[in-house]
Amino acid sequence: MLEDLLIVICQIIVLKYEVKQLSTGEIPMEWTDEAKELFKKIPFFVRPFAKKKIEKLAEEMGAKIIDKEIYIQAKAQFNDPKKSGET
Repeated sequence: MLEDLLIVICQIIVLKYEVKQLSTGEIPMEWTDEAKELFKKIPFFVRPFAKKKIEKLAEEMGAKIIDKEIYIQAKAQFNDPKKSGET
């Protein structure tokens, strides 16, 4: 019973997210596993802001997928290159 309720709640959350994407025209960018691992090095409280900035830069570059190179370029542009995860 509780498990069914949790499933329904999760489905509602997913639908709400999909409706928001459709209404705003927002399409999520794909990230490579390597870029995701680098992204995890960003402090959790900064991640939402950083993700938007990285995805915006990637979109401006015409990229469809965020890979390690795009991630490093974005980090170098917005922060100290030493913090890009690339040492």
